[in-house]
Amino acid sequence: MDFRPHSAISTEAGIEYTRGHAKGTGIVATVRGAGGKTVALRADMDAVEIEEETGVAYRSQIPMRMHACGHDGHSANLCGVAKLLHLHRDRLRGTVKFIFQPVEEVAADGRFIVQEGLLDDVDAVFGLHCWPTLEVGTVGFNPGAAMASADTFTIRIVGKGCHGADPGAGLGYSRMAPFVCPWTRYPPHDIQATQDHHIGRRPAYEP
Repeated sequence: MDFRPHSAISTEAGIEYTRGHAKGTGIVATVRGAGGKTVALRADMDAVEIEEETGVAYRSQIPMRMHACGHDGHSANLCGVAKLLHLHRDRLRGTVKFIFQPVEEVAADGRFIVQEGLLDDVDAVFGLHCWPTLEVGTVGFNPGAAMASADTFTIRIVGKGCHGADPGAGLGYSRMAPFVCPWTRYPPHDIQATQDHHIGRRPAYEP
C-alpha cells in the first residue's frame, strides 16, 4: 500500500483530510461550502502486485506495484477535482467528501468505509471508472448495473446417509452438483441478467 497520495491533497492544496480509514490506507478529504447537502466522490487507489513493463513515461517507479486497473488515473482525477473545488469553495453550496478507497479488488474496504460511518452524513455518492474503449474526451453512462462486482456467498448442501447395501435410501451431496456447478463455473455474461437472477431453494430429494 502507498500512503503518499495525501501529499497531493494536503501539502499542495491545503485541503482538510483524515487518514487510516478502511483499516489501513484509506483517505477522506473534505471541502466545505456554505450550507447545503453533502456529496461524496469516490475513487479506488491501490495498485496490484505486478511488475510494470510498459515502458511508458508514467509507469510505476515502485517494484512489483502496477496500476493495471487505472486506479492511478482515478486517484489523479479525484485529486484534481478536490483541488479545483477547494479553489472555488466560496461558490460551493454544500460539502464534498473525497473518498480514496483502498483494497477495492478484494471487495472488503467498501464495507469498511460504510461501517466506519463515513457515509452517514452523505446524501449521494458518485464514482467513475476509466474505460479504454471510449474515445478521449467521452463520458459514458449506463442505466442500472455497469460493471461486475465481487460478491461472496455460501452454499450448504446437506445429504442423507444410508447403509452401503441400500444406496437408494440415501442422498449423496454429489447429486446436487448439476444444480450448483452451472452457476459457479459458467455464470451468465450479461450484466443485467446476472443482476436480476435470483437463486431460490430446491428440495434436497424428490422421490
